[in-house]
Amino acid sequence: GAWRIIGVRVRVWTARAAYAASKGGVIAFMKACAVDLAAHGITVNSVSPGPIATPQTADLHGPTIRHAVEAAVPLGRYGDAEEVAAAIAFLLSDDARFVSGHDLVVDGALTAAAIRYDRARADAEIRR
Repeated sequence: GAWRIIGVRVRVWTARAAYAASKGGVIAFMKACAVDLAAHGITVNSVSPGPIATPQTADLHGPTIRHAVEAAVPLGRYGDAEEVAAAIAFLLSDDARFVSGHDLVVDGALTAAAIRYDRARADAEIRR
């Protein structure tokens, strides 16, 4: 079988620059590895989940934050772990044998719609 490497980048929801830079570094590292390992037939990709319903988000996101996040995501909801796992399974499958150096964003179109995201409004909702 073919070798596959998948990295997962967690979406940053804070303004901590060092933390955000480290997550961006994961993507750059995976892309560099894709080039370096291609000659060996190894594909390397990353997956960047958006807001995902987990025990941690259930504990940390109260109703106000949950509403603001759901309002920002064009699909109107948190994703679930099975949806992220399905994206990873695709990248591990033979169907993705020519996919390498890619960051697969699994976020309900949040990143694509970032321009419509009203940060000030969301922050005001959180403070209420």
